[in-house]
Amino acid sequence: MSLPARFYITCPKGVESLLSQELERFELQSERVSVGGVYCSGDFDAIYAFCLYSRLANRVLWIVEQGKAESKDVFYSLIKSIPWQGVFSSQKRIVVDFKGSSRFITHSRFGAQLVKDGIVDHFVEAGSTRPTVDFESPDIRISVHLKKQRVQVGIDLTGQSLHMRGFRLEGAKAPLKENLAAALAMRAGVTADDQRYLIDPLCGSGTLLIESLLLRLGLPANVDTASWCVHHLLRFNPTKLKEVIAKAQKQYDELVNLEGILATGYDEDARSIEAAQANAERAGIGHLVEFKHRALKDFSLPKPLEEGLLLTNPPYGQRLGNKERLYQLYKQLGALCLTHCQGFDVAILTSEESLIKALGLQKSKSYQFYNGPIEVRWSLHKIYKKETTQVQTKAQARFDEGVAMIKNRLSKKQKQLKKWINNEQIEAYRLYDADMPEYAFALDIYGEFVHVSEYKAPKQIDPFMVDLRRQQFMAAVQAVLDVPEKKIIIKERKQQKGAGQYEKISTQSHFFPVQEHGVKVLVNLYDYLDTGLFLDHRPVRKLIGELASGKRFLNLFAYTSVATLHAAKGGALSSVSVDMSKTYQNWSLRNFRANQLDLTQHQLVNENCLTYLDTCKESFDLIFLDPPSFSNSKKMKGVLDIQKDHESLIDKAMNLLADDGVLIFSNNKRGFRLAETISNRYKVEDIHRKSIDPDFEKRGNIHQCWLMSKS
Repeated sequence: MSLPARFYITCPKGVESLLSQELERFELQSERVSVGGVYCSGDFDAIYAFCLYSRLANRVLWIVEQGKAESKDVFYSLIKSIPWQGVFSSQKRIVVDFKGSSRFITHSRFGAQLVKDGIVDHFVEAGSTRPTVDFESPDIRISVHLKKQRVQVGIDLTGQSLHMRGFRLEGAKAPLKENLAAALAMRAGVTADDQRYLIDPLCGSGTLLIESLLLRLGLPANVDTASWCVHHLLRFNPTKLKEVIAKAQKQYDELVNLEGILATGYDEDARSIEAAQANAERAGIGHLVEFKHRALKDFSLPKPLEEGLLLTNPPYGQRLGNKERLYQLYKQLGALCLTHCQGFDVAILTSEESLIKALGLQKSKSYQFYNGPIEVRWSLHKIYKKETTQVQTKAQARFDEGVAMIKNRLSKKQKQLKKWINNEQIEAYRLYDADMPEYAFALDIYGEFVHVSEYKAPKQIDPFMVDLRRQQFMAAVQAVLDVPEKKIIIKERKQQKGAGQYEKISTQSHFFPVQEHGVKVLVNLYDYLDTGLFLDHRPVRKLIGELASGKRFLNLFAYTSVATLHAAKGGALSSVSVDMSKTYQNWSLRNFRANQLDLTQHQLVNENCLTYLDTCKESFDLIFLDPPSFSNSKKMKGVLDIQKDHESLIDKAMNLLADDGVLIFSNNKRGFRLAETISNRYKVEDIHRKSIDPDFEKRGNIHQCWLMSKS
């Protein structure tokens, strides 16, 4: 028996307790569990079997020193004092992995240099040659961790992470690391005594099924030990390692005697199926598992089964459009479990609790893990034989009830607006705006396209209910409007900060025209949160067109200059459209060209409107002033708060207005109040009611609007 030793064994975050249990099988005593690893102690030679068979470990560090260092010099002395001559020969090539920092070592490269200096000086002072540093293929990998004053020095016994089994040369999208897959299988109850048939309906490159079978068969996780760093240590026991390898090889030799398929994996991607089969062959279990090219909708059991374990790692994502499709995927997955997998255990990995609820399955247990930086949940379910169509029928009935309510509301609203839409000859209008509060969406029609904005739900609302209502709403939209899915654009609308409203959310550059009172407006439903056309201002733009004949028109905070298009079509002599966004000014240029307007008469000014008002010397007969409620753009000095600043803004605009001119002032700030001093200085007419069309009647507070002229 060799001398006892201490080790620190790292693992994926969330796997620590399982690793602690795994250590007991190898007569290694767990001492302390930390985040991402376990400290343990035991016979040094016991570590060979552990490194060969561990399904959970990343790296195995033999701890050669732990101590405190209050300064750079003390740290260097600590490293130098370690009896390195008893650890490895000076003929070996070394590399230092340094992590952490302190007040005296703030950079990992400097820390690694100090460690290297301490080791080299130790050998030189002992009369030995200097060890060579080799970053590419070292014999000895020294791992040092520094936190505040605590120092830990270890030797990495394998040199590479043990999760790299060697069988997975063929990858798929978002592959699962092998040791995390093994941890998931353990939590799903996979053991050597487990007789359940294994199925993965979304298997990808097969990692989850392969690791589950290797665990069930008790096979070693790593058989290629040739590159392990432990070979180069003075404590290395080649005889013991050969014994362990011989036992492992015998297990693999006995595999050929096993017959029958123990697991089946399906995937709709043919390349993933090819990769999975190749991976299984390299793992030595290709004859025990089958992989078939099959979509989820075509799922069926490979043979009649009374019990089994369905375990899978479906896709999960953050973008709203992806979540729409994912919700349907999980709903479909839950339905097939209830239909085909009675008596089965089901285990699903995802990052979204709402997606787990979308399965419609009763949850028995749930475990938290980390797939890289992403927090994920391994959700376990039991499908009892009585839990069949009755469960599905009730869930579907609840879903259909919500869809029916929304369909009724949309159909009724569509009927109400039909005559008005035809009379006004408009192609862009609002059909629904959170008419039922629990379905908090704004639904706008743009020609043949449907634009759906989902208002961000309060934090206290169950995310599952948010997703469920979104699915119900979208099902109703498709049923009532009969629009193909590719022409429905879904966005989440939340309060924008800074330049958020100007930032691109896509790069499709899909511009297309819609008609509004004889004006052609280019909209883009994909690339920005806003579409290029504020629908609620339609009556104001129509009024501008009626007032503009023979007038000089100024459009402040012009956005995409749609109001200017109406003025130009209405016969304006000239126009100036001012906005500090280059994006919107380029959009305005597109609009002018689409309407074949003479750009010598209509000027686009890319400038801060406040600066323009201070410097402009021209006079205008008609001015449209529609500022944002708040702006702190980097392109302007200070902050614009329309409630505080509207008096100054109006006064400056009135200074540019001809004596018989008209200023149209509008804003969409909730609770805005026009200062009484404005009514004292100018003739003011509130046209708020006239500026709201039938499609916004229920949101009468969406904006406020006044006509102003000089007394």
